[in-house]
Amino acid sequence: MKDCYWIFEGEDSEKCYFGEDCRYTKYSLDFLGSHYCEFCYEILDCVRCNKLFYSRDCADCRDSYFLSSCFDCTHCFGCINLSKKEFCFFNEQLTKEVYFQRLSELSLERHLSAIKAKVHAFFGTHFFREHQNKKSENALGNKIFESQNVYNSFDIVG
Repeated sequence: MKDCYWIFEGEDSEKCYFGEDCRYTKYSLDFLGSHYCEFCYEILDCVRCNKLFYSRDCADCRDSYFLSSCFDCTHCFGCINLSKKEFCFFNEQLTKEVYFQRLSELSLERHLSAIKAKVHAFFGTHFFREHQNKKSENALGNKIFESQNVYNSFDIVG
């Protein structure tokens, strides 16, 4: 741990603040369950993410906001249950130009609470994945990532 503040259950992390269960995470703030992440804010149970904000149960996502159960997504906003997508806005596929135009129209800094309410309502119209296991074989439990032959376990990475 290096230059961290109010971190619990941390390992080899740097410049992280107000978090729990971080492993190999850098420059992140307000998180619970962050493994191999950088420049993230308000994330929950995310693995190998970069510049991810207000998101949960994601892996290999970057430059995105308000994601839930997404994998390998880039430049997405308000999306749920997506895999290998880019430039999606509330699960709608957009062009790069339209995506950035919509993002700029949101004025995230000024309307954060209203945007959070809209995202929460949108997520409520979708099913959540039964489990968030990814890249695992013979795994029984939940949130098992890149593991094999794991049974009755939770929050396992590697």
